[in-house]
Amino acid sequence: MFHRSDAEAHGLGPHRVKAVDLRSLGCGFYAHRDIEVTESMLASAVVEHYPGAAITGPTAARIHRLPLPRELQTWQVGQPIHLNAPAGTRRRDSGLVSWSHRRVDIGTAFVSGRVVLASRVDTWLDPCPMLPLDARVVIADHLVRHPRRGLERRALPYASVEDLRAAVESRVRQHGIAAARSALALTRVGSDSPQETRCRLGCHFGRLDEPELNPVLRGAGGRWLFQPDFLWRHARLLVAYDGQPHFTSDRAVHDQDRALDLQALGFTVLRLFRDHLPAPRLHASDDQVRAALANSPAVALVRRALEAA
Repeated sequence: MFHRSDAEAHGLGPHRVKAVDLRSLGCGFYAHRDIEVTESMLASAVVEHYPGAAITGPTAARIHRLPLPRELQTWQVGQPIHLNAPAGTRRRDSGLVSWSHRRVDIGTAFVSGRVVLASRVDTWLDPCPMLPLDARVVIADHLVRHPRRGLERRALPYASVEDLRAAVESRVRQHGIAAARSALALTRVGSDSPQETRCRLGCHFGRLDEPELNPVLRGAGGRWLFQPDFLWRHARLLVAYDGQPHFTSDRAVHDQDRALDLQALGFTVLRLFRDHLPAPRLHASDDQVRAALANSPAVALVRRALEAA
């Protein structure tokens, strides 16, 4: 992958970029037809061509594998990449690049040669104005959650709640920062998946007591018993959100056996499934998100279980 000026610098004339083995990506960038062009490859090439630029926004979010809404999770050639313009410059959007003109914290960014990738915290802040409330909180929860020992290749969270707060406070005049601030107020450490976050938000908007998130329950002698997604300890209510991995016969049998053991210890076990939560809507207003989650079947079931306890 290269820019037209690079070809000229190596003595290749204009006819070379018109050869059948190359394809144009726009704005003077070309790639060999037999190469699969990925978003990270293209973004890196463009940033190298514009020293001082940085990969930001949805492009950075996808490179960091942040839990974006389904509509934003993938990229294909022909869609723009998202970059921040070099300081002191103004650049116009094109079919290849959607430019922003914000301050990128180089001190926390990932830098490799001339390629600058905004940090995960900066990347959360950047698209907040274009995301619904639940999606903003989902990403924040993802950043502050503690990784599972033995299951992930890291030992520490990507960020702390204090890191997010400091980032928000450092950008008080940035357009759309109120969207990040409202999400920060709802961020909690402990949710392990987007649907767990959305379920927790539903309980909050439905004015239910705050549950403990993924606590470890231990029996006699400290023996590990269970780690529910949510625990209302005063009501001895355990709630688990069961996603796709639970829909196998072996896992279902295991889950049922565990539920019986917990019921014998005096716990009520409630299982929630995908249809108990409304489908995420990319363009929903904050009020629409609050109402949809608060009035979801998941919240109604939890409320009934708490009232019966």
